[in-house]
Amino acid sequence: MFPLLLPDPSRLRNMHCFPQSSSSISCSWTFPDSHWDSYNVEVRQMDSWELVYALRLARDSTLLSLEKLQPYRRYNVAVRVASAGLSSPAVEENVVTMIDRPPPTTIRVNERAVRITPSTILFKFNCSWFSDVNGAVRFFTVIVAESNDNEVLQPEQLHPLPSFQDYRTNSSVRAYQTGYFPSGCAQEQGMGAGQVFEVNLGAGMDRLGGPCDSEEDHDNDHNSDLYHFCDGPLKPKTAYRISVRAFTQLLDEDHREFPQPLYRDTILSLPIRTQAEPLSGVIEGISAGMFLIGMLIAIISLLVYRQRVRKVAVQESPVVRMSMWKQGPISGMYVGVRSNRRISSPVKAAHFESHLTKLQADSNYLLSEEFEDLKDVGRNQPLDAARLPENRGKNRYNNIQPYDSTRVKLSYLEDDPCSDFINASYIPGNNFRREYIATQGPLPGTKDDFWRMVWEHNVYNIVMVTQCVEKGRVKCDHYWPADREPLYYGDLVVQMLSESVLAEWTIREFKISSEGRPSFPRVVRHFHYTVWPDHGVPETTQSLIEFVRTVRDYIDRAPGTGATVVHCRYVRRGRVCVCVCACVCVEGVCVFNLRKRCQCRCK
Repeated sequence: MFPLLLPDPSRLRNMHCFPQSSSSISCSWTFPDSHWDSYNVEVRQMDSWELVYALRLARDSTLLSLEKLQPYRRYNVAVRVASAGLSSPAVEENVVTMIDRPPPTTIRVNERAVRITPSTILFKFNCSWFSDVNGAVRFFTVIVAESNDNEVLQPEQLHPLPSFQDYRTNSSVRAYQTGYFPSGCAQEQGMGAGQVFEVNLGAGMDRLGGPCDSEEDHDNDHNSDLYHFCDGPLKPKTAYRISVRAFTQLLDEDHREFPQPLYRDTILSLPIRTQAEPLSGVIEGISAGMFLIGMLIAIISLLVYRQRVRKVAVQESPVVRMSMWKQGPISGMYVGVRSNRRISSPVKAAHFESHLTKLQADSNYLLSEEFEDLKDVGRNQPLDAARLPENRGKNRYNNIQPYDSTRVKLSYLEDDPCSDFINASYIPGNNFRREYIATQGPLPGTKDDFWRMVWEHNVYNIVMVTQCVEKGRVKCDHYWPADREPLYYGDLVVQMLSESVLAEWTIREFKISSEGRPSFPRVVRHFHYTVWPDHGVPETTQSLIEFVRTVRDYIDRAPGTGATVVHCRYVRRGRVCVCVCACVCVEGVCVFNLRKRCQCRCK
């Protein structure tokens, strides 16, 4: 008998390899056409051509998983089909493992190589502080900790850390981060000395997010945690420890934040103490204080005189409620809440124009004082739900949050204990206690919650006083269908029925229904005021007043419906407060009493 001669084994077919993580890859293929016994696999790191794996797989194998590889390395996977001692030509695939966070570093900011003032610390660092072996460093941020400890440690491994505003307004916050800035390190060959970064911490550097004076300048284009960081002044005679945080992964191609960024921190510097305020500043402060005391005495004298004048009997006439001073308690929970609080006091309607003229004198000084007092009402309340780590990403801005006592609660979803949270607050009107809901412009991750709130709280009217994009920046996510095609938002279906585009506002009608009860839809009207300028106010009040009257007319046509939702980019910001107050004032309610009942922080 002659021995059976088998043909040479043919190559396997359709092999594909993919990275699974920073330390693993997987490959798959289909069986070869001819007879085979097994597979021989070789895996090499391409930089050095070092053999990493040499494996023999059974004939029924079509999947290969390789573990314990190094991050951000290119590997060559070669598979040969074996049969009767013979091997086919290799089928090869090159694959790169995913990036990982930079390796640990022992470098830190040198406390002896800094320049300090009472409010700033200037230091330098460069790309070589972080290795690119696990992927190029793309972004940096600076971490600032108020501490006098000398222990060798890294900052708290949380992302994101609190902002400067959190640090300034909450005494329990001892560390914060600045804004993110691009590294440019990927262009540096070998990550040598490379680009040097000079950071003047506390000086309001644009690189670190700019100054913190205006919250409007730091709104979040996409979510509450990425774009609101800024660079506020440091405290005099205070010890700080500094760290640099480097990111290999922070933003995707659409400039949205990855759910799990990859970063590494330098060791915290030794304490660096800012300088004391110069003596001249103290003298100026004392002089300014004496001047303010003198002004206060003059104002009190004027108020006493006016109060005596008001005691004279007057004829009955319509009145408009304005304000005067009344002593009130100081809350220990919020720094900067004033001890003097205005309460309503009648001013004759016939005298209102002259009274307003007096308020507008000296560049609206007295009017601005009334507005400043208005914003302080109700700030001594807990914000526990909004500050839960699970809810941080649902807030567009970390220091504009709903109070526990007035926040809107959603129904719980499955086993998620935080699914009842949305950044929205009830505001009373002239008809009932929960007549309005003030909320932020929806974020990409809160659109479903927004519509769930509309559905669960029987909302029939939505008032929007912002554009989705202003000056090229996203201010509010487009949370409604762009055409007549229905869209799903969670378990709710929303369809646009009509759209009336007018010169200064647009009115839309939506049909909203639950997926479980499609035969019970509801029609919701959407009033979109489109001429409010970014970082400004409308040129005249007539347009806004007409818009508010239109909204109130629709609301009054359907009494007994749920609350009216009002939002701009933020909740409880100027536009929302003005719009709600205007809606209520159309019905004849005192703004100061409304503000006291609202117990929210319009600024």
